[in-house]
Amino acid sequence: LEDAPSFGTWNTLNDVLSARFKRFKDDQEVNQLRSSIYGTSDEAVLTMLGDPRIRGVVNQVSKLRNDFPGHGGLTDEGQDRVVREELDRHLGTVRAAVGMTWEKYELVQAGSSELIGDARIYDVELIRGPDRTFERARRQANAIFQSGSLVLYDAIAQTTLELLPLLRIRPAPETRMPACYIYNGRDGDARKFKSNEFSREGNISEVVHEIDHMFEHLFVFPDRPDA
Repeated sequence: LEDAPSFGTWNTLNDVLSARFKRFKDDQEVNQLRSSIYGTSDEAVLTMLGDPRIRGVVNQVSKLRNDFPGHGGLTDEGQDRVVREELDRHLGTVRAAVGMTWEKYELVQAGSSELIGDARIYDVELIRGPDRTFERARRQANAIFQSGSLVLYDAIAQTTLELLPLLRIRPAPETRMPACYIYNGRDGDARKFKSNEFSREGNISEVVHEIDHMFEHLFVFPDRPDA
């Protein structure tokens, strides 16, 4: 995962978790675990996250991406049009599954914060919509986040889930336009990120200590007891 990241890894994790939670949907302890993992107890949100339509689209689009001949520049307008039409169809499926649930489960980018009484109030940007100038808002949360962190926010319960720093919203190096960059492996001591939004600025490499720390602790398991 660290040296050769694969989207299939996350697909498999999501499939396993969704199947487990569906199988034990009446188990209170499992439901508490599910709420803890996703940072929300909202049943509509949790049902949406495990929706088989979304999982099916993710798997199909992943295969479409892997099979796409454009990686070598060998495409024509007809091939591109077919791919765009298929992606539009899959996007429609995701929109139907999500509906308006995203209003209950916001993706925000944390900015500065201040304590007002016992409450910590964050200035955030709401990561949604086609406009790169994201709407600014203020949100209350009990957790402490670094500026720039991506956080899923339950707007009703005010609970949060900070995303792993493998996905980043940051300005492109030259144009400074906000873009989505995805972790793409190691480059010596640095970390590589890739974006498909800008052809000339699609790859960046920089030292990210948060990712170093994450991989040091991501797969730490307690020692197995003696037999």
